Amino acid sequence: MKDQALPRARGKSAWGRREAVMALFVMVVLVTKVAAAPLSCSNDAQCRRNVCIADFCKPRSLNGGSCDTSSHCFNTTETCVNKVCLAKSSPGGACDLNDTGDCSVSNSVCTANTCLSPTDGACSANSHCASASDSCIGLKCAAKNSLDGTCDLNDNGDCTTGFKCGGTSCVFENNQAMSTPRSYTASVAVNGFYYGFGGRVLVTPTTLTDTVE
Repeated sequence: MKDQALPRARGKSAWGRREAVMALFVMVVLVTKVAAAPLSCSNDAQCRRNVCIADFCKPRSLNGGSCDTSSHCFNTTETCVNKVCLAKSSPGGACDLNDTGDCSVSNSVCTANTCLSPTDGACSANSHCASASDSCIGLKCAAKNSLDGTCDLNDNGDCTTGFKCGGTSCVFENNQAMSTPRSYTASVAVNGFYYGFGGRVLVTPTTLTDTVE
């Protein structure tokens, strides 16, 4: 009878290899989790390629993401407003206290956490102008006007004290007469207005103290 080959004892060695593979897998998972966990930090210099946001190293944030400073925003045209990366604010929009970098218009001021435009700066409302003597006229901050000065349609805020907006020009308020008489080379009234070299005056002949030639 021929000798029969004994079967190999594979059970123990097979289990050993499986245990080794499982142990290696668990180790890789743990190392990956540790590597992926954000590192604590106190400044950007401690984060290598990332930045320090809320005391942890994180990638720069996209629009709507968290931030501590504007440098934490991925898009360099955005800014950090109230700890969130956002597009720079237009006049009347939000800004962090005294942070003019949060405003889109050059030379803006940040007052009461609101972006306000300088003279000649863009605007869409009178309240968007930084100077109290300015108003938003033709979508730009400009000095308020007196007699015959330009105003946005019926916007009395574009005229100085004592005047109101009659259409698109500043006229006397309450049909009052001029305090200092001036001579006008005009004698025709159109819709209640007298026209002369000084412009139109919202008065009637009986209340006009100026000389109308």
